[in-house]
Amino acid sequence: MLFTGITKQYRHNNASSQQQKHAKSTTIANNSNSISKVRKSKPSFTSYSNLDFTSASECDESDDEIFSDACSDMDTNSIDTDVITQSKRSKSKFGFSNAKLPSFTGKEKWEVWINRFEAVANLQNWDNRTKLGELLTRLQGEAGDFVFDQLNSKTLKNYSKLATELKNRFGVFENKRAYQVQFNRRTQKPNEDTADYAAELKRIYDKAYSNRQAKIRQEDLLQRFLMGLSDTEARIHLELNKDPKTIEEAVQEVITYKETTSEIH
Repeated sequence: MLFTGITKQYRHNNASSQQQKHAKSTTIANNSNSISKVRKSKPSFTSYSNLDFTSASECDESDDEIFSDACSDMDTNSIDTDVITQSKRSKSKFGFSNAKLPSFTGKEKWEVWINRFEAVANLQNWDNRTKLGELLTRLQGEAGDFVFDQLNSKTLKNYSKLATELKNRFGVFENKRAYQVQFNRRTQKPNEDTADYAAELKRIYDKAYSNRQAKIRQEDLLQRFLMGLSDTEARIHLELNKDPKTIEEAVQEVITYKETTSEIH
């Protein structure tokens, strides 16, 4: 009887011990699963801890939510960015960016190029700092060599000063006397379109005689147009048969005459 009692007690204690071990194992397993789920549901930020946030462009290009959260907490104003980089990311209130403007190499007409640049700048509401950045990024060739080799740092930080230096270097200074000589000698070039020839005469005349009365202007332009016309037969036809009063009428008569004669021949 004594032996039987000891055996039952041993079996009871052993069963209790096994139940405790099983319960402990279950708890550990559950905890492990919970930790694993937490890790899967929210990635650790440590994988980004070694990244060097040197520009905000990394934040713009990332689709990672954790990475985006970190970028949103960054103070981007503390990033030291030069005006050239800033200009590439500039946007107007119209939502435009990266305006399609050609480079300036020094071979283009400065007056035409800068007028186009200013027109785009006004449309996009650029301030002088933005215009400075946009201008610097478009200076290439001889113009780039002049600006970045010869101008001082203060000029490179001031849009108005930089534009003035470029105008002085590459702009054409208008001399009325020179334009007057050019107008009086201007004739139609070989293969030059009649309308283009007339338009060029008007451009030169307005620079040479900016204060002439409208009537005198028309007479001068018409006379110069007829004298410089390369098609002698067309000129004689206009003088004898048409007697145009303005340069615009003369251009149209020349075009009509050429069309008519080409059909006959």
